Amino acid sequence: MKKKIRRRRSKNCDDLFKPDSRNLKRQKFCRKSKCKEASKKYSQQKWLIQPKNRDHFSGLENVIRVQQWREQNPGYWKRKKSKKITSLIKGALQETLSMKTITGKGFSNYYGDMFLQSSY
Repeated sequence: MKKKIRRRRSKNCDDLFKPDSRNLKRQKFCRKSKCKEASKKYSQQKWLIQPKNRDHFSGLENVIRVQQWREQNPGYWKRKKSKKITSLIKGALQETLSMKTITGKGFSNYYGDMFLQSSY
């Protein structure tokens, strides 16, 4: 018998949500986009509070490293990002697949024809 997952309140919006079964004890925010942003901010602040992480990105060697990288990559932040095929489902992390990619991988003889001929 499956254990019932209790709903809990999101730290950001106070709405009830069911946490992911893999993160029952750790998930404090729901899946809304505003709550995801708040979750990211919360986890970053929590990481920076730890004494060993306070000076992680500071210091002369990191300043020199960043300056050298910027000299080697001028105008990096001004470049336009490449457009990728986005998923039909808004907010999905995966890209959509086309039949061309499936048939090109050696599955066209059996699986490709099966998908095209099925009548669901």
